[in-house]
Amino acid sequence: MLILFNFVLFNPICFMKRILLVIFTLISLNAFSQLQVKEGSFKYVPGGVIDNKAEYTDGNDLPMALIKISTENIPEQERMRLVFVGNRATQIIKKPKTGSMWIYISADAATFIDIRHPDYGTYKYYLPEELCDYCVYEMVLQYINPNAYQGPEKPNINYLIISSDQENAEIFIDDEYVGDGEVSKTLSIGTTHTWRIECKYYHTESGSVSITDGDAAVIERTMRPAYGFLDIETRPENGAIVYVNNERVGKTPFKTDKLASGEYTVKVVKEMYKQAEQKFTIVDGQTTKAVLNMTPNFVNVTINTDAESDIYLDNEYKGKGTWKGRLPEGTHYVEARKASHETSSKNVNIVLGEDVTITIDAPRAICGFLNVNSDPMRAEIYIDGKHHGQTPKIITDLLVGNHELKLVKQGYAVLKKTITIAEGETLNLKETLASTNSQNQNVANTGNNVKVMEPKAKEVKPKTEMVSKPKSSNDKYSFVTLNAAYSIAPQLSYGISFGSAGKTGWFVSAMSNFDFTGFDVVDKPFDEVAITGNSKTTRLSAIAGFMMRLGEPVYLKLGAGYGMRIRAAETIFGEYVEYPANTYKGIDLSAGLMFRVGGMAISLDAVTTNFKMMEVKVGVGLGW
Repeated sequence: MLILFNFVLFNPICFMKRILLVIFTLISLNAFSQLQVKEGSFKYVPGGVIDNKAEYTDGNDLPMALIKISTENIPEQERMRLVFVGNRATQIIKKPKTGSMWIYISADAATFIDIRHPDYGTYKYYLPEELCDYCVYEMVLQYINPNAYQGPEKPNINYLIISSDQENAEIFIDDEYVGDGEVSKTLSIGTTHTWRIECKYYHTESGSVSITDGDAAVIERTMRPAYGFLDIETRPENGAIVYVNNERVGKTPFKTDKLASGEYTVKVVKEMYKQAEQKFTIVDGQTTKAVLNMTPNFVNVTINTDAESDIYLDNEYKGKGTWKGRLPEGTHYVEARKASHETSSKNVNIVLGEDVTITIDAPRAICGFLNVNSDPMRAEIYIDGKHHGQTPKIITDLLVGNHELKLVKQGYAVLKKTITIAEGETLNLKETLASTNSQNQNVANTGNNVKVMEPKAKEVKPKTEMVSKPKSSNDKYSFVTLNAAYSIAPQLSYGISFGSAGKTGWFVSAMSNFDFTGFDVVDKPFDEVAITGNSKTTRLSAIAGFMMRLGEPVYLKLGAGYGMRIRAAETIFGEYVEYPANTYKGIDLSAGLMFRVGGMAISLDAVTTNFKMMEVKVGVGLGW
C-alpha cells in the first residue's frame, strides 16, 4: 500500500493516463462493436411458456426465462462463437437452434446481456423490461459489416396470406378480425403470430406462423364440415307438420337445410293422429334418416240414413243419404235433416278400434190435414201435381208448409191456390168453381122464329182471394220485411229490409247469422295448423238498391253492397283460424221481386258474394 501510495503521489501523470485508458476502453466497447440488437425487436411472446420448468432453474433454484434470438448477417459457424454474459447474479444457458440461438437467463436478476464475439466485438444490451418467470421473449441480433455497402435500408416486413375454401369464413390474426374468405397482411420479419379461421357449420382452424424474409407466408385451409341434414318422414302417412327444436320447418316428407352437428328434437303433428316426438343426432357431413311412426287417433266411419235426407256431423253438412270419412276419438253429434220433417239425431261415442257404421233413422214427417170441398162437387183434387181423388175429401198426412192446390172439373175453370198446412191442424176449404160454358140454350118456340136466351153470367171468386185496390203510378208504397236467407253451404242468416217506391224507388237490407267467431280468428295460415274438424261461420251482408214497378202489384229490385262469409276452423289448441276455401268477402249483388198482397209485402231475392257464394232470401212483412 505504501508503495502504491508513493507511486500515485510521485507519478500523477502516469496514473491519470491509466484511468483515461480504462474509461476509453469501456466507452469504446459498444462504439466499435459490429453487433447490435435490432431496434424494437425485443418482444414478449403472448402465451409462450417454458415447457419443462423444473429443468430451467438457475443455481439458486430460481426460475429462468427464455429469449429466442434470431440473427441477421451472422453465418451458422459464427453464431456458434457468440458468448452471452450477464451480471454476477445472472446465470445464462445457451442452446443453439437452426437459424437462431436460444438463451435461458435468470428471470429475476437479469438487467443486461453482454453479447461477445471474437471478430464482431462486444455489445452490451440493457433489457427494456423485467423478465417474468418461465416466460418467452424474442429479439433479433444483427451483424453490421463496416466494409459492406449498406445501400438503401430494406423493408423489414413481409406478407402473411390466409385463405379458406368458404367465402364467408371469418379470419383472425392475433385475435383481430381482418376479413372473410381470403386476406393478406404485412407483418414484421422475425415475428410470430397466431391465426384462426371461423365459419358457421364448419370446424374452427387455428395455428401460429413466423414471418421470415423471402416469400410470403401462406396458409390455405379446406374447412371441415360441422353440419349435417335431417331427412324426415312420417308413417303411415306423410303430410304432418314438422317442428325441429320447437321451430316449425315444413311438412313431411321434409329435408332440412344445414344443421350444426349435435342432437335435435323432432316433433310431428297431423290432424287425426297423435303427436309424435323423437330425438336424432346429426353427424358431420351426413344425412340422418328420421322416421317417426304416428298413432292414428281416428276411426273410419260410414253414416247411413234416408236417401233424401241431409247428413250433418257436428253441425257441418256432409252429404245426402250416405257419408264416409274419418272421425277422431270422442263424442260426435250426427243428424239427418229433411224439409218439413222432424230432424233425427244421435250422439255417437267414437272409440279407437275397428271401422264403424252408423245408421240414423229417417226424419219423421211433420203432417197436418186438409178438408176440401167444392161447388159443384166431384172436382179432381191435385196437390203439388199429385192426384188425391175428388171433392169433397179429407186428406191426411200432408207435410207441413206451403202446397199448391188445384181443382179441376170439366166445364169449369181450373182453380189454383197456395195453401199452408200446420202441424196437427186441419185446413177447411170450400171453393166455388167458375163455369166456362159459352151458351145456355133456353129456346122459346114462337112460330118460325127461335130466340136463344143467353143466361146472365154468374160472377164467382174464391172465398180466400184477397183483392187490393190498384194504385196510380204516382202513389208511394212503403214496406218493411223480416228476411231469412239460405245457401247450400249450408248457411242460414236473418235480417230486415225496408224501402219505398212509386213508379221507382229504393230499398236497404241487412243480414247476419249472429255468429261473430270469424272476427276473432288468429292470424295463422290454415295449412300450417292442426284442426279438430269443428268449425263455425260468420255471415254479414249490407245492400242498398233500386226498385221499379213492373206492373201492379209487382216490383223489380236490384241492389249492391258488401258481404262476407267467414268459415272459422277450430285448432287443436282451441283457437280458430280462417278457412280460405270456404271464406268469401267482397261485393254483394242482389236481384229479386217484391209483391204487394193487401197489407202484406212479400219479397224473393237471389244474392251472391263475389259470384262465389249464392243464397236465396225470402222476406215477409207489412206494406202501406
